[in-house]
Amino acid sequence: MGKDINFTSLQQIFPKGILKKYPKGHIICDNHREIRNFRWLIEGSMDYFISLGPSENEIMVCQISEAFSTLGVNGLNPPGRYTFRVVASTETAQFFEIPIDQLKEHVHHDSQNASLKKITSGLYHQLRTALLKQTELLQPVRFKPLADDREFFMRPNNDTSAVIQLMRCSPFLDQFSETHLAMIAEIAERREYEPYEVLYVQDCLTNGLYILVNGAVSIKRIEGQIEIKQRGITNAGFIFGWSCFLGEKDICNAITSQKTSIYFISYHQLSLLFQHHKDFEFQFYKQLSWLIVNQMNAAFLRYAGLLGKYNLQAVFQLIENNKSRIPLSSKLHQTSHLLRNMNTKEMAYEHLNRMLVEGTSLERHIASLSLELLKDDQDELRFVQGLEHIYATVVNNEHSDTKATRKASALATKVLFNRLNYHIEGWENLPDDSGHIFIYNHLVNDQRYTLNNNFQITLDSHFISALILDEKYGEPGIRTVRIGQGQEYGHQDYYNKLGHINVYTKESEHRAHTKKTMSRSIFYKEAAHFLEQGMNLIISPEGTSYPTEDSPGPFKLGSFKLALKMKKEPLFIPLVLVN
Repeated sequence: MGKDINFTSLQQIFPKGILKKYPKGHIICDNHREIRNFRWLIEGSMDYFISLGPSENEIMVCQISEAFSTLGVNGLNPPGRYTFRVVASTETAQFFEIPIDQLKEHVHHDSQNASLKKITSGLYHQLRTALLKQTELLQPVRFKPLADDREFFMRPNNDTSAVIQLMRCSPFLDQFSETHLAMIAEIAERREYEPYEVLYVQDCLTNGLYILVNGAVSIKRIEGQIEIKQRGITNAGFIFGWSCFLGEKDICNAITSQKTSIYFISYHQLSLLFQHHKDFEFQFYKQLSWLIVNQMNAAFLRYAGLLGKYNLQAVFQLIENNKSRIPLSSKLHQTSHLLRNMNTKEMAYEHLNRMLVEGTSLERHIASLSLELLKDDQDELRFVQGLEHIYATVVNNEHSDTKATRKASALATKVLFNRLNYHIEGWENLPDDSGHIFIYNHLVNDQRYTLNNNFQITLDSHFISALILDEKYGEPGIRTVRIGQGQEYGHQDYYNKLGHINVYTKESEHRAHTKKTMSRSIFYKEAAHFLEQGMNLIISPEGTSYPTEDSPGPFKLGSFKLALKMKKEPLFIPLVLVN
């Protein structure tokens, strides 16, 4: 908290304030409740909770015990409601309380803005606690040691109107008057940075305010071998580095992650403006308190995301927490629903990206944080779209040549997997010539990767064809494919185009024994023909798929009988797949 804050000074400033004790488990404030009182913690601890849907999914995301931590800053900004639940966590938690209207009146008449600065500084300590809470869920990672060179190229002669236009894109700065923005623009200097340049380092004072023009900046903290990512800044107009205005050392490092341009406003020059324009200073610190509370909420949501696959629920909760503050007509109200279905996700992301530019300051903040939280979900969407592309590449291929269609399928599969992390070992064990039987453990697909026609692209066999056989031999090989059931038109349309060998499995449609015997005979004949032509054959001897932890299952004998029937026995090359 502020260096000179104490209980005596609070009583002198707010003589009508009262001391109040709450027993352990008492709900001090709750989400969406109107803020009627402002509180300073005197003794004890308080737990912060967010809910990810039903009450049983409520998660404790932070514990605050630092004396003179505050509750109720959102009351200074409309609509003045809490965005989390706080519960007393010690036998008693004691607070000094005043009505929120009394605080509003005081800060408006405080000519030096001293109380508002102290409150905002105390909030920054709470943000630090919320951020460090994540360390218990993070694994050690390797990271490049920071080289504190801070090199940049400075462009002369800023266009003041261009700087103001950029600041209007900021959820923080667009609340300021045209006069105040013009003052900032006059003292802004444009700096150009190369990738991996350090703008400032943790636990040191920054030297001013940074406004992103273009590029990307990673805001993160290093704790031992743990890297805590507070956020990545990629949106033009967003600010960072403001901790120096609180007289506080910054929690995090700021490092460019690509070629980056920023406007820099020095602490010294902006502080001089504050001395002569106290209304400007008041607006700045009021906005800063709003920003810190939003960043605390973001830290809570990231903590929930680290507990498991909660990022979607975290975004739902972010929107839910702010539903009383965003316009009734906001597309954010639709976004939660659109994100729940794979067919409408793309529309949801279009809404979020549009709001980054066109939304209100709160909408832009929520959209930016949502897109950051949903990076994994966006990757999942792109993956499913890649599966749809593979399917369309095959089914819509006008070539009657099945070999050309198999090649097109392999190329589409490479496009999909080349965006992902995968690891292959044992290239040196593959034979140089082809015409062999590749057997593998068949892994079950996640249901999320089922396409709209109820068909699943088999990830493992496609991976083998494209990333192993086609890479090694220039040809994706021939696979065995189960005979589909009558209603599986997607399965039939796809594999009829590829010219693979049809076989019966327990998932196939039930047919008479004679038809199964006939199909088995055809398999031996076709498979032998392909092998004799020097083509590779890809077979799962299990005849069905299993999760990684249960794989492999029992082998069927068909592929081994096939090898025994051949005049020149092919090699068996076993491939092991996981995850």
